Amino acid sequence: MSESQRDRDKPIRLDYNTYNAGLKNFGDMLSPVIVAAFTGRNVQAVPSSGFGSRLVGIGTIGQNQRFGRATFWGTGIGVVEDYFRVGRRFRRPSFTTLSATALRGPFSAAMFRATGLEAPSVFGDPVLLVSRLWADLRPTKRYELGVYVHVSEVTHEAPDASPKPEYRRYDVPPDLRQAVVIRNTYVPATLGAVREKVKEMLECKRILSTALHPLVLAEAYGIPCAAFDYHHGPSALMVPDDDERPLDHRMRDFYAGIGTSRVPVFRTERHIQTDWDAAMRFIDTYWEPKNVDTTRLLEAFPAQYGPARHEPLLEGLDRRLGWDRWADT
Repeated sequence: MSESQRDRDKPIRLDYNTYNAGLKNFGDMLSPVIVAAFTGRNVQAVPSSGFGSRLVGIGTIGQNQRFGRATFWGTGIGVVEDYFRVGRRFRRPSFTTLSATALRGPFSAAMFRATGLEAPSVFGDPVLLVSRLWADLRPTKRYELGVYVHVSEVTHEAPDASPKPEYRRYDVPPDLRQAVVIRNTYVPATLGAVREKVKEMLECKRILSTALHPLVLAEAYGIPCAAFDYHHGPSALMVPDDDERPLDHRMRDFYAGIGTSRVPVFRTERHIQTDWDAAMRFIDTYWEPKNVDTTRLLEAFPAQYGPARHEPLLEGLDRRLGWDRWADT
């Protein structure tokens, strides 16, 4: 057996959120699922700080890397300044070798390049590949609007956790509770739970979200959607590189990466109740379907861990993820 073959038989050391074995954020969970499905290999969770080599995939975790060799594929880089402005600064860590074959978008690439590193021209968030992973998942639409709340806005870490009560913008009047559903992005660490979360999102005719990855998934499946911002000001179409109005850096990066020149942003301040009918009209008026080709993203999968398959391997995916030991956690 050649050395390269032996390397391919080893688990892929992947940086994704390991702080809670039994419960994770939706985007964090999709990173190992997508890597295992599109490579056919086992995946081993490793932290962002440590020696040795690791693959860094989904998440705004590029800025967290410390020590060792980290290879980015579709990764986002966070900002150290105002998170709702265009990101421009990124501190290159000492004693750490960084490289990238794809980044979430051009703002992450510019931050990467500003440190003297070579940035790729391939952009995209690997969550876009979920539509290839479960292409047959087309449930009946049950809700007019699914509202996804960032984990920082809920009362505790649980899939059924509600928004903090002081955030009045998430209040839904009784006559709309069958049409408008409020949910968060926590998910148990099982493959079935991740698929069920995807199915739950696909049951919505529209999606409004303060979290990034419900929007990425909505765009992948062609569900009308908009970013849900809490700053004062009018709802509008925003240009990703416009620093005059606040927009989450992660959303700027993702939408610029898929070539979108206008991002629908619906605004309600946290202490004000939302006009849900107005939110739905806004999405219907301003959202446009995207023609997103994920072929280049797949082809940019790092060679030392690949190649990536164009069709996912679903057989044995549970075992390759190694999540069975968390089933009773």
